[in-house]
Amino acid sequence: MVFIQPKYYSLGSESTDLYVSLGCWNDTADRAIPILEDPRLDNNYPARQNSTEKCYRVAFDRGFRVFAVQDGGQCFGSADAHNTYKKYGPSTACAADGEGGPWANEVYQITGAHTTAASKTTLGTTNSATTMMTTIPTTLSDTTLHYTSPMITTPTAVSKTTKERHLATEDHPLSTHYEVRPEVSIRPSEVQDVAVGEIITITCHTTRRSDDYIYEWKVDGTLIPSQRGPVFRYEAASGVHKVKCKVTSSGGETESEDSTVTVLPEGAITFTSSIRITGRNFTPEMENPNSDDFKTISTEIKDWYRQAMTSVQGSMFIRVKDAKPGSVITSQNINVLNPELQDKDLYDDIYRALRTAVQIPGSLGMDPTSLTLLSATTCYGETVSVTDQYSNWVNLTFPSIAGDTHVYSMEKCANNTESAGVPLAVRRCTGSFETGVSWGSPELLDCGFDLSRLAQMPITPDNAEEVAAVLQILTSNGSSLMAENIADASTVLDNLANTTGDQNVGYSVVVSVDQIMNSDDEVLYQSQVKDQSLSRIVRAIEQFNDRVNLTTKPFRRIEQNIGVETYKIGATDLVNSVGFASLDDSGDLEDGSVRSYSESSSIPNDRVDASIVLPAELASTIAFMKDNLPG
Repeated sequence: MVFIQPKYYSLGSESTDLYVSLGCWNDTADRAIPILEDPRLDNNYPARQNSTEKCYRVAFDRGFRVFAVQDGGQCFGSADAHNTYKKYGPSTACAADGEGGPWANEVYQITGAHTTAASKTTLGTTNSATTMMTTIPTTLSDTTLHYTSPMITTPTAVSKTTKERHLATEDHPLSTHYEVRPEVSIRPSEVQDVAVGEIITITCHTTRRSDDYIYEWKVDGTLIPSQRGPVFRYEAASGVHKVKCKVTSSGGETESEDSTVTVLPEGAITFTSSIRITGRNFTPEMENPNSDDFKTISTEIKDWYRQAMTSVQGSMFIRVKDAKPGSVITSQNINVLNPELQDKDLYDDIYRALRTAVQIPGSLGMDPTSLTLLSATTCYGETVSVTDQYSNWVNLTFPSIAGDTHVYSMEKCANNTESAGVPLAVRRCTGSFETGVSWGSPELLDCGFDLSRLAQMPITPDNAEEVAAVLQILTSNGSSLMAENIADASTVLDNLANTTGDQNVGYSVVVSVDQIMNSDDEVLYQSQVKDQSLSRIVRAIEQFNDRVNLTTKPFRRIEQNIGVETYKIGATDLVNSVGFASLDDSGDLEDGSVRSYSESSSIPNDRVDASIVLPAELASTIAFMKDNLPG
């Protein structure tokens, strides 16, 4: 058995010691660990060099057992940090450089001692516990190492997954010493009662982070080439599946245990629900789906929901997805197989049962005001009353639609108006299978408006969303548009693209273009010949893509005739190139499958109708431009 310390840090000529990562943990303005201040923590922390090592030295000299680094260099530590660092639960926002992330602490535990006396240490084939390493292979015997201070450590046994690696340099024969294979675990280790089509997140957790880690994922033994990161988003297919991750580094490779995913048969109807529990106290361990605390609260929640819905006909499967602070707030999916009722009737039956049960006092302390219930897939049809621009009440009827789509009102503009026959309003169904879906507010059309008047309307960031919605309504019947209508629409699109990057505006922009493309081919041709309208529309789409706000998420919209996906690509992301492909022999983009690939080699060319690839060589061009172009 080889005994080594898994991590060694060197700080120039200063004395150092070993410390090991305790993982990545959330932080807030009410700090889990206090900020450390010291003259040795030089410069503004984003510009600080060797941030982790400097933070370690300050923490060690103050006798602290635990310290943390956040946001690329900010230092935290206290005598009580080992008790408080888990206060806000685990995080996935830490960078691979070991210096944390935004509101995310990379936490370290100090594992030994140091001295400031200069010395020379000779390392031989000794078993002494006071040398830097013990039971060193004989090939390294009689090696002389030069340090400003010796390492005083207790031998630490490495797990059976560890593989030693000698990394010698000219100045320091063992400067990095030994690297070990990453220690890997998978979270959650088991997921039950998943609905077909549901996307679940599985994390490949490593005890420390390294930017040279390579991740691979397998489902039922089959490699998934498009998944190359520590987080795997798995779209569930019916049956029992085994998911496994493998992490490879310069020290070797380690494969995780299986995560078992049990997916319900086809045909389950899914609802999402959340509730606040006042009779239980939140613990950080509840955020770990493998923990006993999470399993306990999950069992209690499942039992309560099943008991509450005994009057609902059908087979019930409850999956608790997460637990968050706020006493305890849980989110869960309610899956119903073979229900007696369908759609809105089933929703109403479940909602009535839950509303009745939540009023009954119990040990969990359910908060009646916190209960939510949404369909995971459908916004149910309804009639609503809204006021128009003249403060008149207007009734609008919207049929049921799927999530992340839109529908026009059954009511239309009167025949004696400028927009005769055009739908009176449009409404979106927002959300996802994971969050549940719900209706957005209706956007109402002034029937005195037509495309020519809209093209003359000044557009500002304040009215851009309203104008975009009106454009979407006015182009809803693409087959009725004439060349002059398309010219006016192209003017509006150009004005919108130069005004805002709001993703809600982008939704209406892409849908409007898709509807325009449903115009008669001859009309489209005439609009291009007369006004270059189609070229202007293409430019407007490109300009909007340049402006679109990508702060919270990429922008993606796939319609029948047009598909748009915009996200930030760093130079490092182009190491293996990146591409987009349209799969299947489909008549339109919406029915087909448009996907993006982080590596062009993963594109299944035998199934592709069309693809676009940015070559890996572009990375060096981007890097050169960044370094050499002004601005």
